[in-house]
Amino acid sequence: MEYVNNDGTLPGRHFRKISIGNYSLQLNERDQYLQTREGDIVKLTEIVEADGQVHLAGNIFQEKMDFFAYPLPSSKLGIISVFTLGDETVNFDLDSIAAKCWLMPDGDKFCCVPILHTCAP
Repeated sequence: MEYVNNDGTLPGRHFRKISIGNYSLQLNERDQYLQTREGDIVKLTEIVEADGQVHLAGNIFQEKMDFFAYPLPSSKLGIISVFTLGDETVNFDLDSIAAKCWLMPDGDKFCCVPILHTCAP
């Protein structure tokens, strides 16, 4: 679904949803979180098509830590606690996505869990 985003940082045709293989990312609270191959957790803010390429933009959570430590650090399972969403908008391509994530509120933080069927090889 295409829409006009006057506040966008990227030029091109703006969309609210993109399908990637067997999952989709959307600009809504449930479907806008992802993990990059560098390990950053991103809140997606823009989906843009320009010159035949899809580009994404979003804000990165600045702080992350294990959600639990016993019987092993939760990060070994890909489960982390994130907080402090950055103000700077970062641009990236589809190839940099490692997984879609599910964020559950936990006080002033979020428990971030990668959705297994979306994990890149």
